[in-house]
Amino acid sequence: EKSLRIVEKILRTKKMPEVFFSHERLVAGNALSIPWSDGTFDYITGWGILHYNTMKEIEAILKEIIRCLSPGGIFLGTIRAISDTHLRVKEGIAECDSLKGSRVMLFSLEMVKEIFSIFRNLKIGYMERSEPGKLEEKICHWIVEAGG
Repeated sequence: EKSLRIVEKILRTKKMPEVFFSHERLVAGNALSIPWSDGTFDYITGWGILHYNTMKEIEAILKEIIRCLSPGGIFLGTIRAISDTHLRVKEGIAECDSLKGSRVMLFSLEMVKEIFSIFRNLKIGYMERSEPGKLEEKICHWIVEAGG
């Protein structure tokens, strides 16, 4: 909800560069009920958002994504890997300074395959990085390309 309020503020103040919005419009919404018709998009991205939801919410979000994808459309997104040490997750709660107290889930490869099994085509990759000066803190994501 906090992210949605930030996007709404940006939309009201129009502080984003005009070139960013030159051919498109930005709509604030809820991933559990995407405000678009069935089959609207050829591509949908979900970069670093799914793992901040419950499993039930993730399943509902992915169903909404499939609903909004055109035939042959592609979802491209990430979901946190169980090997992540940056968030310092304990009992489903992040303890890192920037997200302290946030609910977060970490996923194994098997879990990712299961969650995304509702898509017809699935390709999975893996990404690991760290912030400069914090090599001991691994930021780990599964990268998912899924066809509706």
